[in-house]
Amino acid sequence: MLKTKNFGLDLFDQKSKIMRKSFLLILSFSFFVIACNGGEGEAAKTETESSANQVEALTKEVMDVHDKVMPKLGTLRGMMGKISKLEAGSPEDSASYVDAVNHLKKADDGMMNWMHEFDGENLRGTTWTEEQKVQYLNGELVTINQVEKDTEESLAKAQAILEGLEESPEAGE
Repeated sequence: MLKTKNFGLDLFDQKSKIMRKSFLLILSFSFFVIACNGGEGEAAKTETESSANQVEALTKEVMDVHDKVMPKLGTLRGMMGKISKLEAGSPEDSASYVDAVNHLKKADDGMMNWMHEFDGENLRGTTWTEEQKVQYLNGELVTINQVEKDTEESLAKAQAILEGLEESPEAGE
């Protein structure tokens, strides 16, 4: 028995299969490209929101330390005045009084300089990128924490001197 093949039909089926595979391949590739670009946009948006949230959180943290230290400046300056008067009247304790006043002055100057140099304009504006704002605020957090430490240490030192004077028998004379 002789078999005949219909070559035209087979050729049509092969072209049809190739076209379907090509179409599916192109369609799959298109979905892949769209998915990747969409994800990239979402990732960038999420990163920007994350940076903005980080700026907000760091700003709050920096300002919280500022707000904690600022009310202590009145006490600090009052102690500076009291110890300065003691400095003039008691030469034997003068060195410790001078040291305490210098520490109080350093803490006060540190806070004044920090407030003067703090760049709130660029934090609120659009000049800096979110990353630049985060970097700036991290540096400011280190600085304001040092101001807080200096303030606490100088107040403790001054308080010890003033309490020592109140407890000494010479204070009643």
